[in-house]
Formats: sequence, C-alpha cells, structure tokens
Amino acid sequence: MRRALQIPARGLRFGLAFVSGLVLASCGAAPRETFDLAASAPRRLNAMRLRAGTAAIIVEAPKASEIVDSDRIVIRNESGDLAYLEGAQWADLAPRLVQSRLIETLGKSGVDAAYPGAVGRLRLATELRRFEIDEARGAAVVELSARLADESSGAGRGAATFTGEAPAPHSQGSYGARALDAALERAASQIAAWARREAW
Repeated sequence: MRRALQIPARGLRFGLAFVSGLVLASCGAAPRETFDLAASAPRRLNAMRLRAGTAAIIVEAPKASEIVDSDRIVIRNESGDLAYLEGAQWADLAPRLVQSRLIETLGKSGVDAAYPGAVGRLRLATELRRFEIDEARGAAVVELSARLADESSGAGRGAATFTGEAPAPHSQGSYGARALDAALERAASQIAAWARREAW
C-alpha cells in the first residue's frame, strides 16, 4: 500500500533507470528507491562547430516552486493537497532531470542544444509548473512554460506553455516514475517542435 508524506498545498521511458538503497531518508529509516529520468548524457557543443543551418540553444534549468524543486516524487491526492511519495526519490533535483531531457529531446529533433556555459545563439528558459501524479485523475501531469530569446540581445523569439500527460493508475514506486517520464517526454517533444519552428 503506497503511503505519502503530506505537505500543505502551497505554492522512463520503458528502460527507466533504477537504483535501490542509495539514500536513507533519516536515521533508522528504510532506504528509498531511486529513479532517474535522464536517458543519456547530452552533448556539450561549441557554436563554432555547429553544422550549417542548425541553431544552438542554451537550455537553462527550469525554475520551480519549492515542493517541485526537490528530488522527491510529488503526488496530488484526491483532495487536491500535494504530498511526497514515501519510499521513492529521483536521482537528482527534478528541474535538473527535466533540463537534461529537454537538451536530449532538442538534439533528437535536429536542434543542437547545450547546458549554460556553452556558446549558443538562443537561450531557452522554462518554468516547471507541474511535475506530479494526479491521483484523482489517475494521470501523470507535466506542465512547462517556455521562453526562447536571442542569447546576445535578450530579445524574445516566442513564449508558450506546454502540457504532457500519461496514464498513472498506480502511483507507487516505478509505476509513478514511468508515468511521469512518459508525460515529460510528451511535453519535451512539444517544446522541441516549437523551438525548432521559432529558431529559424
């Protein structure tokens, strides 16, 4: 039976990586199962080496509320309150995992992307508004607002909000992590298609 740690409401693909027993929640507590959304290491690119016709996008880590900006899996119970899924955690802070997925998905769509610190022509800033299992709906929900701007001038190229959802009939452990991974993949794919249109 899945148990959740209640928090006031303020404020993986199939090959989901899984590591057990890495972190103790507190002294004497059972280890949490650890899940990783990042499938592969994104390329760190120099804009001088980009292929002709491609756009280099620097991808910032998403901004997020305090409850989402953590390594815990967030659930929204049937009363609408937010909670952390007990006995489970991400391998890193959720915004960092989302950043890696965005870079990877942009690359797969044909748009060169990199972490801050690389040389690029455009910058993608996002806000991770929802990254949770909605128990009342039985769905994983990922909502990201995005803004694309010129790296040199800061002039905006476009802004939009994207939502990805996936069925989540079970929220415990790997079921919830897989559902969130699928929802993130859908949102990231939408962002990649949008960024590709705006970049050229």
